[in-house]
Amino acid sequence: MSEPESAASLRARHFSALCDLDAPGRAAGLAALAAENADLAVEVARLLDFDAESDGPIEALRGEVAEAAGRQLLGETPADQRPEQLGAWRLGEKLGAGGMGEVWAAERIEGGFTQRAAVKLVRSGLSSAEIQERFRRERQVLARLSHSAIARLLDGGVSPDGRPWFAMERVDGIPITDFARRRALTLPQRLRLLVEVARAVDAAHRSLVVHRDLKPSNILVTANGEPKLLDFGLAKLLEREDDPQLTRTDVRALTPAYAAPEQVLGEPVTTATDVYTLGVLLYELTTGELPHTRRSPTSEGLVEEISRETIEPPSSRVRRSSVEVGAVEALAGMSRARLAHRLRGDLDTIALAALQRDPERRYATAAAFADDVERFLTGRPVAARRDTLGYRTAKFVSRHRVAVVAALVVLLSLLAGLGAVLWQARATALEAQRTARVRDFLASIFGSLDPDLGPGRNASAATFLADGAARVEEELGSEPLIAAELYAALARAWLALDRYDEAFRLARQSRDLARANAGLESTLAASSLALIGEIETGKDDFMAGERDLTEALAQLDRLEDNDGNEGTESLEAARAAAALGRNLGAQARHAEALALSERAYRVLVGVLGAGNREAVRALIAQSQALRGGDRATEAAARIAGAQASLAAAPNVNPVTRALLEVERAQVEVHLRHPAAALAAAETALASLAATLGPASAAHADALRVRSLARMQSGDFEGARTDIDEAAAILRALDPDHPRLASALLDLALVSEHRGRLDEGIALRREVLASTQRRLGPESAEVCYQRFLLGAVLRVAARYPEAEVELREAIRLESSSRMPAVSHAVNSALLDLSALLLKTGRPVEAVACSRQSMERIQALGSAAPRYEIEVTRLQLAQALIGVGDAASLAEARQLAEAAAAADAAAGNEAFGSGAGRSAHDVFPIFVLARIDLAEGKLAMARLKLEQSLAIWKGQGRESSRTAGEAQVMLGETLLRLGEDALAKETLRSAYELMFRRAGATDEQTLRAKELLDGLKRGPAARG
Repeated sequence: MSEPESAASLRARHFSALCDLDAPGRAAGLAALAAENADLAVEVARLLDFDAESDGPIEALRGEVAEAAGRQLLGETPADQRPEQLGAWRLGEKLGAGGMGEVWAAERIEGGFTQRAAVKLVRSGLSSAEIQERFRRERQVLARLSHSAIARLLDGGVSPDGRPWFAMERVDGIPITDFARRRALTLPQRLRLLVEVARAVDAAHRSLVVHRDLKPSNILVTANGEPKLLDFGLAKLLEREDDPQLTRTDVRALTPAYAAPEQVLGEPVTTATDVYTLGVLLYELTTGELPHTRRSPTSEGLVEEISRETIEPPSSRVRRSSVEVGAVEALAGMSRARLAHRLRGDLDTIALAALQRDPERRYATAAAFADDVERFLTGRPVAARRDTLGYRTAKFVSRHRVAVVAALVVLLSLLAGLGAVLWQARATALEAQRTARVRDFLASIFGSLDPDLGPGRNASAATFLADGAARVEEELGSEPLIAAELYAALARAWLALDRYDEAFRLARQSRDLARANAGLESTLAASSLALIGEIETGKDDFMAGERDLTEALAQLDRLEDNDGNEGTESLEAARAAAALGRNLGAQARHAEALALSERAYRVLVGVLGAGNREAVRALIAQSQALRGGDRATEAAARIAGAQASLAAAPNVNPVTRALLEVERAQVEVHLRHPAAALAAAETALASLAATLGPASAAHADALRVRSLARMQSGDFEGARTDIDEAAAILRALDPDHPRLASALLDLALVSEHRGRLDEGIALRREVLASTQRRLGPESAEVCYQRFLLGAVLRVAARYPEAEVELREAIRLESSSRMPAVSHAVNSALLDLSALLLKTGRPVEAVACSRQSMERIQALGSAAPRYEIEVTRLQLAQALIGVGDAASLAEARQLAEAAAAADAAAGNEAFGSGAGRSAHDVFPIFVLARIDLAEGKLAMARLKLEQSLAIWKGQGRESSRTAGEAQVMLGETLLRLGEDALAKETLRSAYELMFRRAGATDEQTLRAKELLDGLKRGPAARG
C-alpha cells in the first residue's frame, strides 16, 4: 500500500497542473478542486497569484537561473567549454540551438581535402556504445539517400562528454515558410516547391528511411529556390528500440505542432507519418496557419488535445482567419475571398486527405500526394476525390474552355433546330414524346449535380452552370419554351448546391417565359412557380414559399381535372405537394405536412419506385411530421417498412439508403433510444463516407444526429467533436449554408448540457444575428431564435436579458403573421411565466401561464399532448408561488391531471420502454412542491425520493431539476428532524450544483445556506 500524499506534495502537484493554463483554465481548475477540497484550493490559488507577479526578489534571479537551467536541460555547452574538434571536424561558429541540441559550423581537417559541414551535437538518453552500434547499423541505409533535395549525412560519432554528434551537408538557406513569405511566392509557386519536397520525401521512403520530424526548420530553401531536407534518419538513430512509448514522451523524436497523431499516441511510425506532415506544410503554406492548435506541455495533454482535434478545410480557415491576407503575403495579391475560392475544392480535399487521423486513410505514398498537387496545378482531376463524370467534365471544361464553348454552341444550335422542328410537328404523339425526351435528357445533364458531393464541387459546378445559362440565353432566344425548361433544370441544379440566389433568378426566368408563351395556367408555368416556392422554402422564407407552392399545386390540380384526368396525379403535382409538405413541416404544421407528404409519396413510389430518392425524401418528410405530432412510434414503423422494401429493391443508390438511416436515427433519438440511434447514425456515416466522402452536407447531417445520440447517452465530449466536424464541413461548403445555424444550435446545446451556459448563449446570439441578416428582424425564424435564446438566458439566471428576448418573441407573433410561430410563442409564454416566478412576480406568472393554456385549448384535438401537460405544470408552479389555499388546490388538480394523462398515454412522446420517462417525473416533482407548501412533509419526502430514484435510473441524476429536488429533499429532512440524513443529502446536492452551475447559482447557495444552518444548530436554523 502506498503512503498517503503529503500536503506539500498535493499543493505542488495541483500548482504544477494549473500554472501553465490561461486565466479561464485556471479558474475552472480551481473550481473543480474547491468542490473536492476547499482549503487546498485556497492554498493553490495563493501560489498561482504569487507565480503571476512580475517583480520581486525571486524574479530578479529568474532570467539567469532559467538560462542556466535551460542549458543544463538541453545539454548545451557554454561556448568556452565546447569541444574544439569532433572526429575529423573542427567546430566553428554556433549556427543554432533547439530541442535536439546545438548546431555548429564545421570544416574537415583530416582526410587530405576540405569540406564544409554542419555538425549537430545532440542530447540523447542512449549510451555511447548504443549510439556507435546504431550508427554502424544505419550508415548504409542513410548513405543510399542520394537525392539533390536531401542534405547528406557525412559522418557521426560520440563526443568526449558522451553526446552523439552528426555531420551533415552544410546548407545555406532559410525555412520553407519563411522563404515563401519573404519572396511573396504565388500559390502555384508554393505548391511547386512543396511538390519538390514531397518527391524528396518519397525518394527517402523508397530507401526505407522515414524522417519522423519534418518541419519548416528542417526544410531549408536556398537563395536560388532549391529545397533541402535536413536531419533525415536522425530521429530513428536517437530513438530507443526498447521504449515503444518514446515518441510520446521525448521531444527529440517529434515536434508536437507537426507530429502525426500516431507519433503522439505512441503508435507505430510509418511512411504515412511523413505524409501527414506534408499535409501540415501544405496547410501552413496556403493559409499562414497550422491546421490545429496543440498547446499542452505534457504528453498526456497532447493525447487529450489530439482526441478532440478536428481539422477545418484550408479555404474555410482563410475565410474566417484572424491572420490578415497580407500576413500570408497575399499570395500574389489575392484577396481573402479569392484565395478561399482558389483553395476550396481540390486543395481542401488534398489537405484533408493527407491529414486524416487514421494513417490508412491518408495518401498511400508521398508520391501520390505530390501527384495530386501537380494534378491540381494542371487542372486535372485529383485522385483524392470521388471520380465522377460530372467532375471530370468540369475539369475538362476548365482546361479546354474555348473548344468546349464552341462545341456547346453547336450542340445548342442543333437542339434549338431540333426543338423547332419538333414544335412544328408536335401534333403527333411521336413528336411530343421526342420533345419530352430532349427536355428530360438536358434536364438530367444539368439536374444530376448531387448536392452532397462535398467541398469544391460547388466551384466546378458553378462554372458549368453559369456557362450553361449564358448559352441558353444566347442561343435559345427564339425557342422560349425550351429555354424555360432549361432554365428550370439549371435552377434545380443551383438549388441542389444550396445556391439560392442563382436558383431563384433562373426559376423566375423560367416562370416568366412559360407564362408569356404557354399561358398562366400551363403545366410549365405552374411547375416553375412550384420550383420558386421550393427555393423560397430553402431560404427559410416559409410564408412566400407556402403561398407560391399552394398556388402552383392548385393550378396543377386544375389542369389535371380539365384534361379529364380526375383521380390521377402527375409527377409535377406530386413534387409540388412534397415541397409544400416540407414547407409546412418546417412551420410545425405537422398534420397538414403529413397529409401532403403521404399524397406525394403514393405518386412518387408508383411512378419512380420505392428506391427513388424523391420518394424517400417524401417518406422522410412523413416521419418528421409524425415525430412533430407525438407519433414517433408510427414514424419508426414507416421507416422500418421502407428499409425492408429497399432491402429487396435492386439498384438503390447507397446515399438514399443512408438518408433513411439518418432519419431512423432521428426517430430513435426522439424515442430516447440512444444506443439504437447511435447504431443507425454509424451505419449512415460509414455509407456516406464510402460514397460521397467525409466532407458532404449529408455526412454533416449524420454527424449531427450522432451527436444527439451521444448527448442522450452522456457522451458530451463525443457530441461536441461530431458537431465541430459537421460545422466545419458546412462552413467549407458555404459560409452561409442554411444547415450551419442548426449545427451551431446543436453546439450550443452541448455546451449548455455541460453547464457552459455562457458559451451556449454566445452561440445562440450568433445564430440570431445571422437569422436577422438573412430574413429580417421581424421574421418568424427570428421569433423562434429569440425564444430559444430567452429560455437559456432564464436558465442561466440572466433574468433581465431573458425577459427582453422572451417578450420580444411574443411581440413578433403579431408582426410575423405566420402560424408556425404559435408553438414558439406558447413556449415563450411558459418561460416568461417561470422567469416571473423566479423574480418574485407570481401573479404575473399565473397570468402568462393562463394565456398559454387558453391558446392550447383553442387548438382542440390538434393540440400536442406534451404542450398541454407542460402548460398545466407551469401554471401549477405559478399557483404554488401565489400560495393561498385556493391556488394550491388548483395546482394539485392540474398536476394530478398531468400525471394521469402521462400514465394513460404510455409516454410515447417522451420515450417508451422500461422505466419512467423524463417528462413523467415532473408531475411527481410538482406534487411534492405542493405537499411542501401545504406542510405535508412525509408525503413530500416520498415523492421527492421517488423522483430522484427515477432520474437516477435514467442516468439524469446530475440534471439541474434533479439537483433542485435534492436540495428540497434535504430541506424536508431538516424540517422532519433527520439532521444526519439531511446533512448527507445537502452536501451531495451542494457538490452537484457547484459542479454543474457554479458557486453563485441559486440552488448552490440554498444548499450552502442550509448546511451552514446545520453547523450553527437548531436555533440558527429556525
